Amino acid sequence: MRRDAATVYALYRAGDGFLFRLAFTVYSVFVVFTLGLNPFQLLLLGTILEGTYLVFEIPTGVVADMISRRLSVVIGLIGSGAAFVLLGFAHSFGAAALSQVLWGIFATFQSGADVAWLTDELGEEAARPHYIRGGQIGDVAALGGIVVSVVLASVNYRLPIVVAGVGIALFGVVMAFLMPEQGFQRRKRQAGERIHRHLNPIQAVEPQALFGQPRRDCGRVRAIAIAVLDRLVRDEPRVAAAAHAARRAAPARDVRLILVGHSEGEPIQVGRAVG
Repeated sequence: MRRDAATVYALYRAGDGFLFRLAFTVYSVFVVFTLGLNPFQLLLLGTILEGTYLVFEIPTGVVADMISRRLSVVIGLIGSGAAFVLLGFAHSFGAAALSQVLWGIFATFQSGADVAWLTDELGEEAARPHYIRGGQIGDVAALGGIVVSVVLASVNYRLPIVVAGVGIALFGVVMAFLMPEQGFQRRKRQAGERIHRHLNPIQAVEPQALFGQPRRDCGRVRAIAIAVLDRLVRDEPRVAAAAHAARRAAPARDVRLILVGHSEGEPIQVGRAVG
């Protein structure tokens, strides 16, 4: 049964905030005291996660942009849940590292697709208040996740992570049935066009689109790759919405890369790459 997009988004942010905080609250304690990882292994674990996230951010975005926003979110939730379950049952650094690789991959499916989905369903202007409201709902739900995590951890440090993993995966299944998808329009590929043509990391960027400066003052510059800053698209819905709007405003053949940045949570750059 499909619900209206605004209600589903509120439910999504509540479940996302609660379940992920359920796992994150005891994550550090678990990897140190239960898995017994040393400082170098902890550093390596974080590097593996962030490196995987960076590498797969653009390729997995093809699913949300060309196939289905809803499918991308569902894949991200179910896959992330499975990664947490694996972490909860891990007894070695290798198993923990594998869970971080899986989490990094599947988190990119969810990254930005949820905000793009809401924007498609409601429209950019109508969706803006729901970004703020959704964030507030998620924060309140996260408080509940912290309390439940502490209670479960008093029994066993593994328990909150395993329960969160199972819950996240099941939550993904529920979202597959609840999320409507009527505003998304799949972009048609031209004859002979390849998907990887739109993933070229080196593009010419009009600097006035990026910084608001006249062309005569800036000229043309070359931009190399995209840096995912602090999981920007996932943690800053306003920036994700701006990037999504910039992508939709340009002809499909001109869109190559959206460059985004932030400072203390505020967007500082949003630009459109041109061929």
